[in-house]
Amino acid sequence: MKFEDVDWHDQVLMKIEIDQSNSSKEDVSLKFIVLIHHRKFQLQFVDVYNLDLRMNFGIVAEETINYGIINTEDNRLLEIIGRWARLGVDLYALKCFEFNTASTNSTLKVYAKSCKLLPI
Repeated sequence: MKFEDVDWHDQVLMKIEIDQSNSSKEDVSLKFIVLIHHRKFQLQFVDVYNLDLRMNFGIVAEETINYGIINTEDNRLLEIIGRWARLGVDLYALKCFEFNTASTNSTLKVYAKSCKLLPI
């Protein structure tokens, strides 16, 4: 299953994992654990260059997703690509995976080359 094949509306964001324990051999490992149609999946982001979490708290409820999109016109995405291009790094494959949650109106943006959606 691909990111763009999922109807993200009303799916559940259960967990965000950021793992830097193996940073001498690989970059940051970023995973979201999501419940899609009552089945657990791991959304694993590949080649992450930036993470922007604007999260709100204080609501005692499941964190349901309002929408999940690949935002190709995000201003920060264009800045990141431009900054790395000046250093000779081609990041034109970089994408902005953007989520907005319904429960707390939080916005999560992951700037990565791709992602994998794996059943748990």
